Order: sequence, then C-alpha cells, then structure tokens
Amino acid sequence: RRPWPCSRSSDLPNFGNAGAVNLVIQNAIAKAAARTQAGDVLVLAPEDVADSSSPAKEENPDPFAPLRDLYNVDNVMQYLRGLQCQLEVAAREGGPRPDLGHFVFRGSPGTGKTTVARAIARILYRLGFLATDRLVETSGLRLTGDFVGQTKSKVAE
Repeated sequence: RRPWPCSRSSDLPNFGNAGAVNLVIQNAIAKAAARTQAGDVLVLAPEDVADSSSPAKEENPDPFAPLRDLYNVDNVMQYLRGLQCQLEVAAREGGPRPDLGHFVFRGSPGTGKTTVARAIARILYRLGFLATDRLVETSGLRLTGDFVGQTKSKVAE
C-alpha cells in the first residue's frame, strides 16, 4: 500500500488539501506528458503519482552521512541519534512524536555553523521530522523589531 503523496506536506503550516491534490495532479500530468508521444492519449500511471514529499532515493542510505565528514560534531550526532530512537519508539508504541525544540548556532564567522545547520535540516528531513529539508537562515538582527511588539510578528514570518 502506497502512502498518501502529500503525507509530509500536511505538516507544513499553510497546508491545504485542495492545493496539495492539485499540485500532485499537475506533477503527474507533467510526468505522463513527458513519457507520451505527440498525438498519443495521455494516460496516468501509478509511478506518475509518486510521493514527491518523500526524500529522494539517494546513493547513501545513511541519514547521518551529511555530518560524517565534519569536524567535532559528535555531540550533534549523539543528539540526532537520540531523536531517531525516540521517533522509532513513538511510532512503535503509538505515542506522540518527540519535540525537536529550537536550535541556536553560535560561534565566530567561518566556523561551520551554517554548514552544520544545513546538514541537520537534511538529516531531520530524512528521518521524517520535517516536511521539507529547506533551511531558513536568519540572524538576530533580522528577528528584532523596530518597536515594542514587532519582534513577535517578525519571528512568526
């Protein structure tokens, strides 16, 4: 039995079923059109309706591969492995998914903060915690409002 093609997309904050189904159908039609000859009848096949929200099959099945070549990330790997174990237990026992919390990357310029953040985003996506592996990069200055009360709305954006 195949999973719903929008299973990961439904975790996004602005998810809507109708828009997601429309996107799945448009993608399936595009795949089928690329497969058919001019003048042929367009026929959708099950492979046209692939789960585009699932991670693509990669040559390295290890979800922690993005961190393997980085220096001094053992504590990060240990934390992510703990999250993976918690997720597996929750799935097996039917409990809620573990809370990710927030990540703050501090350090001098050029120390690999963004590189590690991108790797963590890819890992969390491959483990099934995130609906997308897209990372939003920002700084404290961009989150701080110009007047009292504006910071909350900037963070929400």
